[in-house]
This record gives sequence, C-alpha cells and structure tokens, in this order.
Amino acid sequence: MLELLRQNTYVDKLTSLFQILSRDELNVRNEELLFDAIVRWVDYDPAHRKQAMPKLMRSIRLGLLTTQYFVEKVTQK
Repeated sequence: MLELLRQNTYVDKLTSLFQILSRDELNVRNEELLFDAIVRWVDYDPAHRKQAMPKLMRSIRLGLLTTQYFVEKVTQK
C-alpha cells in the first residue's frame, strides 16, 4: 500500500484508503513512513486532497512517532 502512495497512484475512494491505512495488519517499518506517504499523496493534488488530511492523519499512531520527528514534521503540516 505504501508503494502505491509513493507512486502517487490515485485512490478514488477516501474511505477505502482510510480503511487500509487504519488496519492493524498494515505492515510499515515505522509511522514516519506512513505520515510521509500520506503527505506525498495529498501534495500530489492538494486542491482535491487537502481536505482528506485530517481523516487520514487519524490512521497514524502519533504515539509511535519520535518526539523529534513530530516536532519537525507533523507540527509543520
């Protein structure tokens, strides 16, 4: 799934994307990769995707982000 987001592949249903990203079975090395993938997906078409950011951010386990990463990246978005 993260590979699809890296390639800026359009996921036509936000609900489907959110369900995939929220799955406990989603295997990511760390939550930073997930956050970066979501930001890249939104940045690919911000006019249409920016409103999806709050919903997609709920799929990230913020407690698993390092404090430094959170301060440097998350608070900027």
